[in-house]
Amino acid sequence: MTLTFTKHGEHEIADLITAGGQPVGILEVILSWDQPTGGGFLGRLKPKTDVDVSAILFVDDEDVDYVSPKEHPTALGGRVHHHGDVKQGKGENAGEKISMHLNDIRTDDADITAIALTASCATGSFDRIAGAACRFYDATRPEREPLGVVRFSVSADHAGSLLGVVRKTDLGWTFAKTKAYGAGGNWRTLANLARGHVR
Repeated sequence: MTLTFTKHGEHEIADLITAGGQPVGILEVILSWDQPTGGGFLGRLKPKTDVDVSAILFVDDEDVDYVSPKEHPTALGGRVHHHGDVKQGKGENAGEKISMHLNDIRTDDADITAIALTASCATGSFDRIAGAACRFYDATRPEREPLGVVRFSVSADHAGSLLGVVRKTDLGWTFAKTKAYGAGGNWRTLANLARGHVR
């Protein structure tokens, strides 16, 4: 089931609900990109671009925890989990993955109000990749149709990107397609990029 997004100011927002009308319990996010290659021997020697996806947890506008592929793969006792670093883009559904157990977070970590999804270049810059997209899924469903897709700019000026924000509501969660660009770097830099969009 594809979510229905509606425009709210500069953002597109949808309720994270299942085909049966229940809140999505486990949200799975996959960041994928293509690694263009040049021809011949020199093309194979070109430096690759390592893009990382991270999730930053907020209480109101304060960043309180995060997951990232290299140094901090879990948060909230594993309720938010990064499944491992991918060094090189290989196209759709072959990138970095984060799972968020949203029902458990509501029950056990009720002070968490938002989770920001960010992309950052660990090496290189976004202008060296193509087909950059963040797809998100209801992990409890057997089919692999995404609930939605966020594509992002691959400008040479960008090394960090806010892809979207998962926000808690009275009954469940929403997903906001919330694009913003800036410097890459550590999770604190990316949290500053997200801070104005999480409330």
